[in-house]
Amino acid sequence: MSSPHSLITLALDVGNTRLKWGVAVDRSWRSFGAIPVNEIALLPETHWKNLPKLHHVIGANVAGAVPKAQLDAIFLRQAVTPRWLTATQSLCGIKNHCVPPQSLGADRFAALIALRQKQLQMKRQNRLPPILHVTLGTAIVFDAISPTGELVGGIILPGFCAIRQGLAASTSALSLDIPVGNYSEFPLQTNNAIFTGVADAVLGAMDRWRKKLATRYGVDESEVVVFVDGGDVDKIKPLLSAALVLENNPVLEGLLFALNSGEWY
Repeated sequence: MSSPHSLITLALDVGNTRLKWGVAVDRSWRSFGAIPVNEIALLPETHWKNLPKLHHVIGANVAGAVPKAQLDAIFLRQAVTPRWLTATQSLCGIKNHCVPPQSLGADRFAALIALRQKQLQMKRQNRLPPILHVTLGTAIVFDAISPTGELVGGIILPGFCAIRQGLAASTSALSLDIPVGNYSEFPLQTNNAIFTGVADAVLGAMDRWRKKLATRYGVDESEVVVFVDGGDVDKIKPLLSAALVLENNPVLEGLLFALNSGEWY
């Protein structure tokens, strides 16, 4: 239960495929939800029908102008103006060296803010570890953070669905009618070969980036902390090393931290 003086915040992670949200009372999460992004217009009559009175609506949007306009219209009727995060050069301990800074997706920026706070709690032998953030979604994204909170670089790969769609569009022998495959050490079926190829690319890239960060900062590979999240995590979860840290809602966590930090204006 919230007191009459509690501040209720709705945080929004608007992705290319899904909208995820969390409701927080003061600084504590009370509930989460998610729907396909093309169902946003239905929210006032479904999942958000009984939302409490909101004091803040904060969001990271990478889905373009249409979903943002739909959400703005929903909250206009509630007399609340959403605050949308844009990547800047520096916020909440993250130093963003992307060129230009705003080219970094707002969702990536928010997630890195959340993971920086976790990094600060991981001091070992009087030093902080470098971290690698891997998001498995519509796109597969890697972001590397130095011990001092600098975004030193990253990569973007097509996700599982994008690979299938690209192959179907570019080849005559493959189509989306081919069922989604499974991982196989030595695939002999086309669908398994596609799935295994993407999975091996992701796992291989994780190993390579862990090695690069270890070399750059003079630490053992085991000291590089790898955070993994995204809608496609379950596809390769059995293949992931136990040393990896699975995250549920780093974008929402970063948005709430930024709001309460007093640094985000």
